[in-house]
Amino acid sequence: MDRPDGLPKGLADVTLARVIAALDPVTSLSASEVAGACSLSRATTRRYLDHLVATGVIDLAHRYGKRGRPQVLYRLAPSPDA
Repeated sequence: MDRPDGLPKGLADVTLARVIAALDPVTSLSASEVAGACSLSRATTRRYLDHLVATGVIDLAHRYGKRGRPQVLYRLAPSPDA
């Protein structure tokens, strides 16, 4: 359920701003890298990243290695004006 400010329950404006500030449109970062930059847990960071992907603020991509699961990478979505 959304709150009057538009954020889902459990998300805070201040923390959301920290997560967005850690991202840029050129460099893609993993959830762990964003978590480290924001001094947040990886699980908390993932909740914010999932919300930002759902709202179109950031893009996600996958990096495939030789083994295991692909790494999910996040970056700010380019502005529609660009």
